[in-house]
Amino acid sequence: KDQLAFMCYPNFQTYVNIRKIREKFREDPQRGLNAILTHEIGHRFCPYDLVTSIILKHNIKKVIEGENLPYNTDTAANLLLNLFADESINTILERKGDEDISWAYQQISKENDNRLWKVYARSMELSWKKELLPKNTELDEEETKASEELSQLFEDEVFDKSKWNERIKTYSSIMCKFLE
Repeated sequence: KDQLAFMCYPNFQTYVNIRKIREKFREDPQRGLNAILTHEIGHRFCPYDLVTSIILKHNIKKVIEGENLPYNTDTAANLLLNLFADESINTILERKGDEDISWAYQQISKENDNRLWKVYARSMELSWKKELLPKNTELDEEETKASEELSQLFEDEVFDKSKWNERIKTYSSIMCKFLE
């Protein structure tokens, strides 16, 4: 796999691509590994289990069906679910004072300048009140508005599962416009 790491359900086994982490976080591979491992453990709590994943993915598909997507609905739904879960996990970690997560996103942002990444990272910047994107990164009006709307989804208790279905629908309706 080309991912930095991933967790398999239902046994919550976590796999880490050490080579990829060393490449991505050349400045401090150990700090990058710590950030990635801490993040991956968060997937035990978000999306929590296979059933919750299925429900959230179903809600995403209902929102994005009929949208002009660059790939099939299933692939898009998986990506949107992962982005939502990642942003939820990372927001919790940031609120708990984990400095490695924001550092990792600063490193990753150096190589990502597509619209999806800019909206995703800027929404976390607004939520966390930290710079993640390189200073010269510019967002257009649509990207700025989307970032602001996304950041509002993460203002209160992020791990409140009773709000996930509505949040994932809103999240998906915003982010699907930026899939590339």
